[in-house]
Amino acid sequence: HYQDDESTIVVPSLFGYTEEARRVKRTVSVNSRARRQWSRDSFLDAVQQEVGADARSDLATIIDKIQSLGADMSWGSGAKTGSTNPKWSNIASRSLVSIFTDGKLSLNFPWLDNERDTRVRDEFYERIRTHTSLDVPETYLTKYPIFTWVEWKHEAEGVIKAMEETVTKLSSDTSGF
Repeated sequence: HYQDDESTIVVPSLFGYTEEARRVKRTVSVNSRARRQWSRDSFLDAVQQEVGADARSDLATIIDKIQSLGADMSWGSGAKTGSTNPKWSNIASRSLVSIFTDGKLSLNFPWLDNERDTRVRDEFYERIRTHTSLDVPETYLTKYPIFTWVEWKHEAEGVIKAMEETVTKLSSDTSGF
């Protein structure tokens, strides 16, 4: 509140915003979960805790088979849930699938959306349809089809076969790249 001979000036202030509130506001910090960098071992350990020892063994074998196809296994950085994302940079800029520590499989069709990656996406989609009975919804281009471990564990060989044929075909077909 300021006043001179001719006028009064009122400067608004937040009602109830005391010095105590200012002090508390300065000292409060948001407690967010720190991200962590996953590795093969930490990923498989988490799979064992979340899904079981059999899933750990099966997923270790699946990861080995995917790596034998020349994939670079990128390990995620989720705070609670880990992931691995096999990539073949010679054919695509992003991963075809993501596998999570809760055993889920994501088919990354929507992520493969740039000009180069759409050929890979379309080829991989056709191979998934040929080699698995996974129910890929019609919205697969806009929503990630995600399958639980129970839903896809018996389809793993078909998923690997779909990756292998996609990578082989597009690695040898260098036209357009």
